[in-house]
This record gives sequence, structure tokens and C-alpha cells, in this order.
Amino acid sequence: MAPMDSRVALNEASIADYQNLIDKFTAKDIPVVMISTPYITKSLEQTYTHQVLERIDEENDDIFYLNYWGDRRFLQSRELFHDTSHLNRKGATIFSQILAQDIRTKVLSFIKP
Repeated sequence: MAPMDSRVALNEASIADYQNLIDKFTAKDIPVVMISTPYITKSLEQTYTHQVLERIDEENDDIFYLNYWGDRRFLQSRELFHDTSHLNRKGATIFSQILAQDIRTKVLSFIKP
């Protein structure tokens, strides 16, 4: 986790909106999965979004957060990116396989039928 002085100020109204949506889903026993995709270079917008998702994850025990934001498998593989924050076809294929496996092993195994 980033040190506090590198964090941006979070909009509490935005966080409340996310929380309201999560509450609606969880009240109906709909699983909530949040995903941060890989990047090469951090932008202020990506930093903000990541911090919002981390905060929501910290405050909710009944959601799943799959965080690939700083995943080393992608950070060191520029050839998998179209630009600094979007995977190309090859990168998207690799990421989709990783994501599918993680959903099977980290999410579906904990969801009650």
C-alpha cells in the first residue's frame, strides 16, 4: 500500500455511491467482484480509482477485489500493452486467462450456491 502522503484526497460522495450500489447487490445476495486491471505507468486518475477500490475493499468483508494494478507479470512486459494503461490483444488474452483462473479459485469457491 502507498504511503499516506502519496495518496490523493478521496471524494466521500463517490465512495458513498459505490457503497450504496454494493449494498443493493449484497442485500439480494448478488456477489460483488471489483477488478483493477494491469498498467505500466500510473496516472493520477488510476491512482485515485485504485485508492477508492482499496478503501471500499477494506470496508466490506462481503466483496471480492481482484487487484492486478501493480502485477509484476505485466509491469515488466511492455509488449503486452497498447499504451500505458490498455492491454493489447496478446496482453488481454493473457490477462483474461489469469482473471478466469482467479475467479474460479478465489471467488467462486467462496460463493454460496
